[in-house]
Amino acid sequence: MRILLVISSLGLGGAERNVSRMANFWAARGHVVTIVTLSADEDFYRLDQRVARHKLGVLVGSIGLLDALWRNAQRIARLRATIRQLAPEVVISFLDQTNVLALLAARRLNVPVIVSERTDPAVRPLKRVWRALRRVTYPHAACVVVQTSRAAAYFRDNEKVRTVVIPNAVERASFVLYSERILPRPNVMGIGRLAPEKGFDLLLRAFALVAAVHPQWSLFLVGDGAMRGELQRLANDLQVASRVTFLGSQQEVIALLAQADLFVLSSRFEGFPNALCEAMAIGRAVVAFDCPSGPGEIIRHGENGLLVPPEDVAKLAETLECLMRDPLLRNRLGERARDVVVRLGVEEIMARWEGLFRELTKESTRHAERPPH
Repeated sequence: MRILLVISSLGLGGAERNVSRMANFWAARGHVVTIVTLSADEDFYRLDQRVARHKLGVLVGSIGLLDALWRNAQRIARLRATIRQLAPEVVISFLDQTNVLALLAARRLNVPVIVSERTDPAVRPLKRVWRALRRVTYPHAACVVVQTSRAAAYFRDNEKVRTVVIPNAVERASFVLYSERILPRPNVMGIGRLAPEKGFDLLLRAFALVAAVHPQWSLFLVGDGAMRGELQRLANDLQVASRVTFLGSQQEVIALLAQADLFVLSSRFEGFPNALCEAMAIGRAVVAFDCPSGPGEIIRHGENGLLVPPEDVAKLAETLECLMRDPLLRNRLGERARDVVVRLGVEEIMARWEGLFRELTKESTRHAERPPH
């Protein structure tokens, strides 16, 4: 099939990483895969040489409403011309604002457009104008793909659109995980953008509550973002700065994660927590806030991980202390966590996507062949 993936950029991020993985998988299967980005920035993730790249270079900031309208009209026109040129059999667009632009660009081109939502819209609402545009455009999507049943319920109830739940795929680590950086053990690890929604301030506070009881443990935070300075100051104020290391953005996250003794997802809200799944896939013990949305659909509490009430720092600290002092519990949870690869393995998840492609292309063909009234 000719598959076109559309996203704003391929910079650092969960959606961007997933787009790269999907493109590489399908290219290796013999599909003709193209990634189109609105931005002209450099790609953060490695792509298979068989994946074609088109950088439109139209992701430029605007000044005022009229300028924003003009620039979005340009983006739609450039994207429409690219879709015409490439003649894909299916278009998959990622992230809400880009989804709106892709649907407008593909109007009347007789190609099914799947829009992929990566966050929970109930907890991360769009600005009013984009929310109105989403309400107008999403009914024209062939399908809205979401990652959790909670997000699916939102779109069915509020937008009245056809939805399908397809979580992110989890890769099995079937190779030797090597990192030039050797981390001291034992340690706790958190991974993600240093942004408010990831709740690393909550994790720091919880770690500070148990640090004195477990002086051999350290905390590593993998990722970067606008809150780095604020979080470093917080670690200093909590008197745990010597025990906390900010590793910044990393290409080989899994190799670092393999050196963790305990993984914590401290998010206030999620779309679908990739890092949590990756930690489970390589057999780490995991604990997560039961935030919207994702963790509660991945972790079976007490069986393959532990869930903590959202933003409850005291309960998180209590759970960390329990896991820190009980290596047998960590090992048991970590071993059982590996079953996430069975439930969310690459072959299983990508087969769902390809099944959706076949269904939608058949529908598109029937509509094209239908005689006019």
